Amino acid sequence: MAEPQNAAGLSDREARLLRSLASHGQDLFTVIEAQQELEADAPYAAIILHRLAAKGWLQRIARGRYRIVPLEAGPDMQW
Repeated sequence: MAEPQNAAGLSDREARLLRSLASHGQDLFTVIEAQQELEADAPYAAIILHRLAAKGWLQRIARGRYRIVPLEAGPDMQW
């Protein structure tokens, strides 16, 4: 069964991860930090991160490292 989606097209867990990281002031983070925030195993965390990157909410900057795309980037993801 798929997770419920909110108005931004994010699942509850995707939105919770972004909120949690942002509330800590983390725009750069690792897969391990995402796992800890999600309280999930590595494969599930990787799926969530892949989905967020595909939706334009994250940018993969290196293997195992991601950046939250700021809202200021707008629909064209330019910042």
